[in-house]
Amino acid sequence: MAGSSSVVSMSLAIVPAGGETITVTAPDGGESWAINSSQNITWNATFTITDVKIELQRTVAGAWETIIASTTNDGSYPWTVTGPTTSEATVKVSKVGDAGVYDTSDDIFSIVGGGGGPSNWPGIDDVVPNVISNDAAVVVAVIGSNFDSSVGVKLNTTIMHQVEWQDDHHLKFTVPARFPIGVYSLTVYDSYGRYGVWGSWVWVVSGPVENQLPPGIPKPVPVEPKPGEPAVPAQPINLYYAAQLVRQSPVCQSPCPATVQLTVGETITLLAEFKNTGTLPWYNFGKNPTRLGTSNPRDRLSVFKPLFGWVLKNRPANVTRAGYNAGGKQTVNPGETGRFTFKIKAPNKPGKYTEVFQTVVEFHQWMQSTVDWEITVVPKPAKIPAVKKPATSKPTGGQTLPMPNLPQGPAEFYDTTEGWLRAFTNFFSRLVGGLVSGIKR
Repeated sequence: MAGSSSVVSMSLAIVPAGGETITVTAPDGGESWAINSSQNITWNATFTITDVKIELQRTVAGAWETIIASTTNDGSYPWTVTGPTTSEATVKVSKVGDAGVYDTSDDIFSIVGGGGGPSNWPGIDDVVPNVISNDAAVVVAVIGSNFDSSVGVKLNTTIMHQVEWQDDHHLKFTVPARFPIGVYSLTVYDSYGRYGVWGSWVWVVSGPVENQLPPGIPKPVPVEPKPGEPAVPAQPINLYYAAQLVRQSPVCQSPCPATVQLTVGETITLLAEFKNTGTLPWYNFGKNPTRLGTSNPRDRLSVFKPLFGWVLKNRPANVTRAGYNAGGKQTVNPGETGRFTFKIKAPNKPGKYTEVFQTVVEFHQWMQSTVDWEITVVPKPAKIPAVKKPATSKPTGGQTLPMPNLPQGPAEFYDTTEGWLRAFTNFFSRLVGGLVSGIKR
């Protein structure tokens, strides 16, 4: 129909002709990471890879140490750097179940002690815009902390050459025209090799940005100016995932987290609700469902996982729409509330535990919002032995004992000896009587 338009959203996955691939993006060589500092190991991998293994080598051609045996292929893993120090470190990321699919850092990096340079690592709070058309060069503003005049910017592994430092919290960089279309991880780094990775993505598209928006995201429109004032341009488009905890069970009074007491082996159902405060919808289906994942450390195995019921070994539940019946394909749009409901089972070891879960969009992004429970596991109550009844005492005066249930005797008592004696007496009497009668004749 003339004058009408529609937007069609399509998802297309292309696997390289060479099969599955992994590319380590950080550390990629030249970094200097301090022991006990928190760093993000990052990589790019084909979506068909579900889990990856991360290893560390401290000397060239040395032994590999396992950092984590299995973590979700979401492109990032937080690592608290461990000693000893080395200037020849390398990281390897490989596919779980097929060690032949892997990649390592392109060059060695350093692990240093606490004196290895300033301790203020750069961080990123926001990037505007994060959806960029490559039809022309685009200036991108980065807001963060601990920026200095030597700061650099990378999109994945590509270094941005047009960077303008403004102050400790602001910088700008230019994405040149015809930059390759794709989804990029943005990194800010300084001269010490310290860096910060943004928790969301930068989209580079072709053509007008508003034509790339997923369903439910409004197109930017310029603000109508007041008379005599210049027009206000439309706000840049930002696509990102974000969540805010609004409720959990049992309801906790400030300060949270909620406290729970369980008996060894006991199973209960927990609930957590998060508001979608981002600009992208959450789904409980497809390649990138929104789930609750174990955290602190991320992707750990929880001792509270029951035998059945969780989505994965480290994913208790998929998101559903709060206020709607569970089941089927569901979408939680920006501004709506998503719910996670799942069971936990108390382990066999009594004690105090802290369980932390975090919202995650699989293979895309871990959101910052978490939910915590303080759980106390107590032993099962001891079994009380049965009390034996006291023995029956002998009756005292006035009591009547019950008659025993004895077998009944015959109606007439008959003794065999007495029977023979009676027979002999009768025979003898007849014999004597006969003799007497013969004599009388």
